[in-house]
Amino acid sequence: MKWEYKTIHFSRKKFITSSLDTALIDEKLNSYSDNGWELVTFEIKTTFIGIETGAYALLKRAKG
Repeated sequence: MKWEYKTIHFSRKKFITSSLDTALIDEKLNSYSDNGWELVTFEIKTTFIGIETGAYALLKRAKG
């Protein structure tokens, strides 16, 4: 089986005062799931002192 892949980047609105919007992440991932995409991996990016700077989701679905 052949696959196609999609990478989605989630970023914070403000660097110091906000965190990742988990409701938005859920909404986006559920929307992609409805279109046949499957989550392969999800990674939160942080600074060296542990502040979340963004996240990446890797999705896949069968080609064709």
